[in-house]
Amino acid sequence: MPYLIATWFSLVSITVVANDAVQQVSEFASLYQSEISEKPPKLEQLTGVIIQKSWSKSQQSYCAGGSDYLVLQYGEQQEIILEYKLIEDSEPPKTLADFINQKIVITGYRQIDTITPADRGNNGQHIVQTLTHSTLCNKFIVEEVTLNQ
Repeated sequence: MPYLIATWFSLVSITVVANDAVQQVSEFASLYQSEISEKPPKLEQLTGVIIQKSWSKSQQSYCAGGSDYLVLQYGEQQEIILEYKLIEDSEPPKTLADFINQKIVITGYRQIDTITPADRGNNGQHIVQTLTHSTLCNKFIVEEVTLNQ
């Protein structure tokens, strides 16, 4: 009987300590995220080729939003998902899709997002096959594009 009481006490203690640790990690992550979001993004330039990719069962595809998406191939076998918007400085206005398979220089900043399985179900989309765990997504937010001649 004393063994059962000691075991029960140990399990309760471990649960309390684990819950406290999870709460501390969550508070730290929240504080760290708010600190990051207050800093202006660091602009950088990347040179490479824009490639269009189709949806697949991959982390990269889920990070891109679950449909066709664009990546920049740069460096030695490196790729980064591109988040793009209408480039209004051009006549007529262009999107990054107008630069597919062309060597370009892009200016923008990196953004890291966390997506969870719940994120995919809460926005009204019906996705049968989804992530089973949270994952970090590295995207490049494009602000300017020029052809690299």
